[in-house]
Order: sequence, then C-alpha cells, then structure tokens
Amino acid sequence: MSIWNPASWFNRKKPITVEENKAKNDDKTTSLSPGRVSEPDVIGYNYIANLKDIKNLVPPSFRTELIPLIRDLYKINPDVSIALEDMFKLANTGHTISFPNNTPEEANEMRKHLKDVSEKWSTYTAGIDGLVNKFIVQCLVGGAISIEAVPNNKLDGLSTILLVNPEEIIFKRLNDGVYHPYQRNPNPIINHKKDFIKLFNTLTQRHSKSEVWSDFIEMSACAISNACNKKFFEIREKTYLTCAKKYLAEELNNFATLLSYVIMAFECNPEQDFLGEMFGVLKLSDNWKGQYFTPYHIGRFMGDINSYGAESSLTTKEVITVSDSCCGSGCLLIAFANSLHRKKINFQKKVFFFAQDIDLTAALMCYIQLSLLGCMAVVKVGNSLSDPFVENEPISEKLWFTPMACFSRDLI
Repeated sequence: MSIWNPASWFNRKKPITVEENKAKNDDKTTSLSPGRVSEPDVIGYNYIANLKDIKNLVPPSFRTELIPLIRDLYKINPDVSIALEDMFKLANTGHTISFPNNTPEEANEMRKHLKDVSEKWSTYTAGIDGLVNKFIVQCLVGGAISIEAVPNNKLDGLSTILLVNPEEIIFKRLNDGVYHPYQRNPNPIINHKKDFIKLFNTLTQRHSKSEVWSDFIEMSACAISNACNKKFFEIREKTYLTCAKKYLAEELNNFATLLSYVIMAFECNPEQDFLGEMFGVLKLSDNWKGQYFTPYHIGRFMGDINSYGAESSLTTKEVITVSDSCCGSGCLLIAFANSLHRKKINFQKKVFFFAQDIDLTAALMCYIQLSLLGCMAVVKVGNSLSDPFVENEPISEKLWFTPMACFSRDLI
C-alpha cells in the first residue's frame, strides 16, 4: 500500500505508468535474487518491511522485559539464587548421547570427537556437560533454551556456540506456513533515534530547530491524511506546499527519511512515544512555553490502570472509546493501546480513540503516531475547555482522522 511509503508521501512527481516503466526497463538485464540474505536495519527507502508482515510476527504471551530483571535478581538476591540452584539440581539428572543409526564402534568414535571439540565451543564450560548446565539455567531463567551455533571457516564443524537471550527471539510466519525464528537486533531503536537526531540537525543550518520540527510534523501529518482522507485534500495539500517551499529538494528527501525512522522505530518497538522523546532530546521544549511530554513509563503505568475492565466492557459493546483532552504527543493513548495488546485485545478494531490538544504541533505528533500504530482515531486541534468534543461533532478541518478511522468513516 502506498499509504505506508514515506517516500511517496513526500513525492509530488507525476507517477510513471505501467507502459512507461516497461519501455524504460526493456533494455535492462537483471540478476536473480540469491535467496534469503541479511539486510541492514536502515537501507535507504526500504523503511518498513510492509505493515502486512507485522501480523505474521508472533509476540510472546508474557512480558519479556521481566526476564533481564530475573537474570539480575538471581545474581544478587540469595533467596532467588538458592531457589535457582535447587531447581537446577532437580532438573540436571544427567544425560546420554546416543547414535541409534550407527554401530557401537562409530558411536564411541563420535562421542570421543564431541568430547574433544566441545571444549572449544563455549568459554568457561567443561565441554558438553558444562553446556547442558548452561542450557538448564537458561531455560529456568528465560523460559527457553536459545543458542546460535556458529560454523567454522571450513564449514566442517562448529567454531563456537553462543547463548542467545530468549527474549530477543521472535517468530515470523513465512509463505510456507512455517514459523521461523529471528533474532531481534538489540540496537535498532537506539540507532533510529541517533540517526533521526543526526539527520534532523542537518536541516537546522538555515532554519531554527522549532521551525524545522513544526514543518516536519505538519508535512508528515498532511501527507498521511491526504493519502486516505480526500475531504480536506486541497486544504492540507496547500499547507504541505507552503511548508515545503522553504526547503531544497534534498532537504525534502531528508524529511521523508526522518519519517521513515519514526516508522522503523515503531516497527521495532511500539511501546514508546518516539516523537515525544525526540522533542525532549532536541530540547525543543525551551521554545514552546515550557512544554514537556509525559515519560512513557508513566504512560504505561496509567495505561494499565485505565485499561482495567476493558475485557468486560467489550462483552456488551462492539467498540469502546478512550479520550485524552490534553493529548500532547499521544503518550497516554499509545500506552493504553499497548496495554490492550498485551491483554490480547485488538485495539485496532475494538477501540476508537479521541484526542485533542490546543497546540497544533503537539496534536499532529499524536496524529502521526496513532496513525502508524493503526489506531482508529480522530485528533482535534482546539481548546478542550471552550471547544471540546461533542456528540455528533461536525466534520471540519480541525479534525484529523487516522487512516484506520478514514476506512471506518468512508472518508477515502
């Protein structure tokens, strides 16, 4: 879907027709794909691996962020350490290595080979016995045995065996219907933030930080809205072009890349208020009346409280509503959505979000993030005291409907 391609959002060139594209590529030769290859986390405009792939990921049914806490706890707490030792002794009843399809002589020879080479597979272990001990502890602490076997340069044996934290493994359903394990990159979110800040600062040489930020937010919001909401297309296209004419073509490409970093950050970790955090890191609050946004860990705490009882509410209602009349960048609403997700409630179908803020930039930050999370939401720009949401709110340019809300309201 082109709606999720930031490059197309910021591109105002006339699309190439199928016939033109065919004529353009008739004289070109292409190479066959080598198959499954590794790709870096950030590659030009290959931003999100298409939102359709997200539904193929299988998230754990428990809070994986607790595993590192348990791992640290047994190292410093004597009670937990003793309990782990007792469970380890009960679990480790010894093991045998068998080769049922080989002769006894061959089996003995292979056991001797394993004994010799296994001592080099992992540091601080006594061969296979030590590895088994590590596997048991890993299973008790992390809930699974998770390793990576690294072949040697000659590909005729193993160079080492690495223990991979189970919380870093996710499973993805591929076209063959089989779920394949993938290891999370522990650094992508940090890299996205660093890359975002570095690229953003290159745009502040001719304009102030606050101006670049507000233009980035407004252009991104207009681009998302105009991809799905045709009711206010002309108004928002004019707003977009007013902001865009301040910048060079290369700078506009950088704006598209900035938005791609936001998308990739949410793909890696939806449990965050990315734009709100960037707002604070870039110290933009100094220029906006001392405006500060709620830290996400506080938002998560509030989200868990407010989502209490959602399951029972959905037994009598098809859709529940949640509102934040001073939404800022949307931290509390994002946290609420993620809280429902942890409870196995599909917030994209079962919840309609109402958000409002008097500040245009803050409201649109909320709009962008709720759009990327796939929330059915409408964000209103205005004073929630003098101009709050009302029943049968008339549709006006003050209302920003997310793509999911546009689909449900037939505003496409």
